[in-house]
Amino acid sequence: MAFDYTEFIDNEYKDHKVYSMLAGMEKNGNRKKLLQKLADIEKTHSEFWQKYAPNHRPKVSNTYIRLLAFLRVFLGVTFVVKMLEKHEKTTMQKYIQIAEALGPGNPERN
Repeated sequence: MAFDYTEFIDNEYKDHKVYSMLAGMEKNGNRKKLLQKLADIEKTHSEFWQKYAPNHRPKVSNTYIRLLAFLRVFLGVTFVVKMLEKHEKTTMQKYIQIAEALGPGNPERN
């Protein structure tokens, strides 16, 4: 069974870009480091999925990034991070479904 991994690549890359943007806006040194670490983790996730669709180039809406920057300014970094965490939980459910569908020993699972 083949899956379309491009959605996962795009989602992880988008989160990478958002966390990078948040880190760039952050003045608190410790929080800035944490946000950059989260950005790096999301980039690693995107690179993992990229192995399954090597010709796909991640797509990120600049409007989405600007909207989250706006929300960061007016509602705070905690609001934006909580919003990203909620999305991450939904994404994790999809990953679990794929892992279950592929089953152990399936070459596409590695």
